[in-house]
Amino acid sequence: ERMNNLLAVTVTNLILITDPQVIFFGGDISRLPYVNKLFLEPIIAKVKSSIPFELPKIKLPSLGEDAGVVGACYMAIETIISDNFTYKIEKEV
Repeated sequence: ERMNNLLAVTVTNLILITDPQVIFFGGDISRLPYVNKLFLEPIIAKVKSSIPFELPKIKLPSLGEDAGVVGACYMAIETIISDNFTYKIEKEV
């Protein structure tokens, strides 16, 4: 319960500071049994009681604990393809 309270305060502050569209709880927490009942639902309820406007979606990533790695790979590939990568290996002719 203490962890849920601390996470709810953290999520509330993130919402008020950054105004996100969605918040994901990834990593090891996403693999825990009954994660929705034990963590997400209580955290969402506490955040709702603190914020007077519509909350962003708060959920688990569909990729589970691999979401961060997949997102980093996606951003790296997109940067290279869009030619915004600052370092290049140039082939001598």
